[in-house]
Amino acid sequence: MKKEDQRIVLTKRLLADALTELLKHKDLDKINVTELCRKAGINRATFYRHYETVSDIMDEMQDRLVREIRLMSNEPKNSGEVRDAIKKIASHLYEQRELVRLILKNNADEKMAMLFNEIYKKIMEDKDLLNINFSASPKDIKFIATFIAGGTYAMLKEWIMSDEPEHPDRISKLACELFLDDRFTNV
Repeated sequence: MKKEDQRIVLTKRLLADALTELLKHKDLDKINVTELCRKAGINRATFYRHYETVSDIMDEMQDRLVREIRLMSNEPKNSGEVRDAIKKIASHLYEQRELVRLILKNNADEKMAMLFNEIYKKIMEDKDLLNINFSASPKDIKFIATFIAGGTYAMLKEWIMSDEPEHPDRISKLACELFLDDRFTNV
């Protein structure tokens, strides 16, 4: 894989930082290229060399976050690894909460919602991993995974958007109790 030119990396970092600052005061659709370039200290031609719209920067920032989360959830082998993955994801979201809040505030979270659905569907494919003791068809398991993913995502969204989010250990413990605890999965 070819390493990206350091000037390009710097330019993209300046634009992402400027966008992050502007998003604290304005919605994404109200920010124009001229304003963003002025804040980043670059000219418009440089912007257009890398992006077509301001939204492209938000997409790139979100794509990076999604890749990081996907790596943390990579193929757990047992319920302990599922718990570890959930804890890592919650900690990462907490560390990146400024960016996550901006993504959520600007309704750019569809990729994140789809990611959680993908993660839970993979986990649910292995009922032994979850200690699930009920009969369900593969189609039903997809529905159940979608339900659990949606609920977990909504809970994480509510948590990260709160004025003072609780410690990530607390929220990951709650997510694991709801998702992995025998009281709920052994129906």
